[in-house]
Amino acid sequence: MTALRSLAAASIVLATLAACGGGSPPTPNVTPTRTPTSQPTAGATPTSAATPTTGASETDAPTGSPTGVVLPELARIASGETPSGWQELRSSDGACRMAVPSDWDTTTMAGTAIAPAFGGQASISNDPVANWGSWEDYINTMQTVFFGPDKLVLVENDELFVMAAGPSSADGSVLVGTNRGETVCGVLMIIQGNAIPDLLATGYQVLYSLAATD
Repeated sequence: MTALRSLAAASIVLATLAACGGGSPPTPNVTPTRTPTSQPTAGATPTSAATPTTGASETDAPTGSPTGVVLPELARIASGETPSGWQELRSSDGACRMAVPSDWDTTTMAGTAIAPAFGGQASISNDPVANWGSWEDYINTMQTVFFGPDKLVLVENDELFVMAAGPSSADGSVLVGTNRGETVCGVLMIIQGNAIPDLLATGYQVLYSLAATD
């Protein structure tokens, strides 16, 4: 039940931001509520450097230490690649799509897919850039609202923004936004801490599947 409340809260925050525009964020930060299944290595110092761990792949399980944060393959994000047999989910206006496994529930919340046993979720949206003022304002707002002070900004350019929860997070969470000129195609992906070994690679594949439909 705690996991379900956490997932629903994150989706509500994202939807509220899109509806209200770029004013004051409704919450200062969204932080995980689940207790980590493993504790950080004693004496380890968290770092906010947005550099993937050398040699890490999306199939590796996080170790619980700051150097064990496993990141997606950045070149594949929003590439549109979709595994065979996955189901497509679109934004409310149909302009953006992502794919999720066939056993994920897409009927509970619009634009949202939930993994079995509430182990994770992914939500897709396509919102006007004007809601925030500009692409740069969108990026600034996302950094203010999501993932806490040790968030990892992995990509930030004129076309793509990718940000992940940092070493202190118990969950595997990533936010992706693609600049489509007048709108932002976005996905918020959250994998609960206890589900990371089984679902993190799947969650990253959802991010890879993001694409515009036009």
